[in-house]
Amino acid sequence: MAMLIDIVRREETAKGTVYSYSVPNREGEGFVLVDRDKSDVHLLAPIPGEADQHFFQRVRRKLMQHAARGQLPERTIWAS
Repeated sequence: MAMLIDIVRREETAKGTVYSYSVPNREGEGFVLVDRDKSDVHLLAPIPGEADQHFFQRVRRKLMQHAARGQLPERTIWAS
């Protein structure tokens, strides 16, 4: 099954960088926080109906890959 998740930087806070994520053909968006030291990604709010964190786990992996390279892009995607 093909999957596309759009990941967009929203704001900088005292705790880190907030990103939203969304999936085509699904209502709403989820939000995550990348720690200021780029050591972890935390779920702030899942996409409505995302009970199993299926999308969050992919968003987390993608943002951790960027953080390992010292990058926090304005926009990225997860595609498989």
